Amino acid sequence: PDWSHALYLGKLCEKLRYPCEKAFSYYSKASSVNPLAVDAVYRTHASRLKLLSVSGKHDLHTLQ
Repeated sequence: PDWSHALYLGKLCEKLRYPCEKAFSYYSKASSVNPLAVDAVYRTHASRLKLLSVSGKHDLHTLQ
């Protein structure tokens, strides 16, 4: 499978406001299929930072 499909499925999950776990699972899959791809790693960290900034530091579920 092509790693970019998993990456774009993760992006779609974010845009459609699916649970963040689903998007992160797609990003993880993209990273495992092609470990040299920087896009999936960047997208994972950018999404985590965005999630933390939106939900705040007091939400224990988000921090985990």
